[in-house]
Amino acid sequence: MSIPPARELLAVLFVAGFAATGCAGAQPDSGAQALDVPYLTTRNLRSGFDEEADYGNRVVDLSAGVCSVRVGSGERPAVGIDNVASVPVETVLSGFPAGDLLVYVHGYNIGFERACRDSARLAKQTGFEGRLLLFSWPARSAGVTYGSDAKRLAASMPALFDALDELASRYGAGHVNVIAHSMGSRVVVESIDALLPREEPFDQLVLVAPDIDRELFVEILPELQSLVSEITVLASDKDRLLMLSQTVNFGARLGQADGLDIDGVTIVDVTEIADAGLAGHVYHLSDPEVGQILRDVLGRDTLDSITR
Repeated sequence: MSIPPARELLAVLFVAGFAATGCAGAQPDSGAQALDVPYLTTRNLRSGFDEEADYGNRVVDLSAGVCSVRVGSGERPAVGIDNVASVPVETVLSGFPAGDLLVYVHGYNIGFERACRDSARLAKQTGFEGRLLLFSWPARSAGVTYGSDAKRLAASMPALFDALDELASRYGAGHVNVIAHSMGSRVVVESIDALLPREEPFDQLVLVAPDIDRELFVEILPELQSLVSEITVLASDKDRLLMLSQTVNFGARLGQADGLDIDGVTIVDVTEIADAGLAGHVYHLSDPEVGQILRDVLGRDTLDSITR
């Protein structure tokens, strides 16, 4: 079988990414509720501080704000943005109640507003409403963005490194959980790996459909395991986006379930249960069974019936 030219593959990746991350506009819902999602971002702010935040796609110094999101009722709620307001980084970092919190890092081809909507959906999926922090890096929402997004992701790593370190200092690393999706898993793994060992490790690291080279992950795993209490990988053999990424990157991806067995890592094969759309890549946002798996992982319940 001949391998398509790189440009053609990137075009296909964009189409698959659009199918994976696209979302219809929110419909009226009498049961909708408001949910505030605090965020940190390395995106450039294009409007004034006191106005509604409008973010671009350049990597700049860390800033912060709050998305006000309407979340509908039902298992697959529609979501819409009511308001986005920038606030000081200190306000966001100090604004969480006592107890566990969840940091979410999105994947490629995700614009800022979509990142806010996805974060609200994930907060409901996991039960972390009011305790989820979005880290949004400058992934673009239009065009063939895979290669350029990867460069912006790498440039955002120092900011995520500092944010995780600060959260660990304020709340205790054992109260900080991280979920990273797709390409976003790369910056999370590398940022945590760059942190100095501490007496208390971070709690749960959950990698959903991680677009990471398997061999590279195994190489740095010992360092990760010294910094994180538990590592869980959600993987699927129906993930078309990772199939294409494997071709582009010349290596099996961590989020592909076939043959995935790593000592010390909980592998959850969602191939047969995940409702993940055309590209099979966003099951953490839409599938109720996957939502329950995430709740179980973050709540430290047993997963014997679904792991291998």
